[in-house]
Order: sequence, then C-alpha cells, then structure tokens
Amino acid sequence: MYSNMLLKLNGFPVTNTVVTTLIVDCIIMLLIWSIKRKMQIMPNNFQIILEYSVVFFEDIIIKITNSRHRLHSIMPLIFAFFIFILINNFTAQLPGFDLMKFYQNRHSVHILKTATSDLNLTLALSLISVIATHYLSIKYIGIKKYLNKFINFQYFPIFMFVGLLEIFNEIAKLISFSFRLYGNMLAGEKVLTTIYSLAPLIIPIPFICLEFMVSVVQAVIFVILTIVFMHIFTYNHHN
Repeated sequence: MYSNMLLKLNGFPVTNTVVTTLIVDCIIMLLIWSIKRKMQIMPNNFQIILEYSVVFFEDIIIKITNSRHRLHSIMPLIFAFFIFILINNFTAQLPGFDLMKFYQNRHSVHILKTATSDLNLTLALSLISVIATHYLSIKYIGIKKYLNKFINFQYFPIFMFVGLLEIFNEIAKLISFSFRLYGNMLAGEKVLTTIYSLAPLIIPIPFICLEFMVSVVQAVIFVILTIVFMHIFTYNHHN
C-alpha cells in the first residue's frame, strides 16, 4: 500500500515514489520546454496529438458544464491532472522499471515505484481536486449559497440532514477518488511484476498493452469525474 523509504534529507523521508514523481516532473518540464521551442504553424505528429487532447478535454468541459464561461477556470487544472497522472501511470509499463533494487536491512527495496500506486499520492491528488471544486463553487455561486449546501435551517430538520449527507458525500468522494486510481495501478503493477518474473520475454507484451490502455482510461476517468463534480458544485440551482 505504501512506498519504501530510501533515505532521509534533513529529516524529510525520500521514498521511491517521491523519486519517481521527481523524474516525472522533470519529464513534464522537458516536454513543456520542447513543445514551446518547437511549436509550429504546420504541426508535427506530437503537436497534433497534444492539440487534439486539449480540444478533446475542452469539448468535454463544454458539454458537461454547457458553458464556455468556466472553461478557462477548469481547463488548466484538468489538463495538468491528466498529463501528470498519465505519465505516472505509464512509468509502470517501462521494462525493468521495478527491477532496480538495493538491499536495506537484509530486505530488497525498489528504487523506483509507480507514484500512482502509492495511496499517499492518489489521496493528495483527490484532495487537490476536492479543494479546487469547493473553491470554484464559492467563486461562481457565492459563499452564502455554498454554505447552504451544508448548513440550511429551512424546513428543519430535513435540510439539516441533507447537509450532513453532503458532508459525508464529500468524504466518500475523497476516498473513492483515491482508491479507484490507487487500486487499479497497484493491481496492474503487481500483475506485470508477476509476469516478468515468470516469463520476461514476449509473453508480457499483451499485458503491457492492456496496462497502457488501463493507464489512459484511469487518467481520463479521474479528470472527467473532477469536471462533473465541479459542474455540480458551481451550478446555481436557484436559476
């Protein structure tokens, strides 16, 4: 469930998922630098894929929210989620990724571990998603109507009970967000590790292809659910 600590820097534990996350961050920054440097009017294949991805998520946001007004508020976070989760998911499919080990206290410890197979990271991503959703809710419908979702004395005690259900719903959302991504990526990582140990050549290829597909699907599901929850919380039901 959790990552392995490799060392401590000034009391801060550096785990194998932290190392993987830093590598992914470097990859993303290199991609941004490369794209900015090589952006062309006549796009190359990579630029076409990137532009198509942006248009794809813009269309989804517009269809779900039925408005272009919120596009610029939602799109940066959504696309950042997608790229970060997708590249982290893809790292598990790299041959030999989980074979790099060293021995610590007579136990083998993986130097690298898929960050999205660590509950700490998926919980952090879910927390960011939920906090951003509540921030946008306050921004678009106002603090008064936002608080009325949770604290409402009208038709007491029915709406008070509904408010409590909303609070429990947010807690459940945080848990489901975290465990959906974590569970799928951890399971895939374990399956590939087992397959590699049994037959390192040829046989793992279909499983790698399947896990690539699962990686994309899980990244898309995470961002689409975030868009849906953002729309629900920013929609003014009194209009």
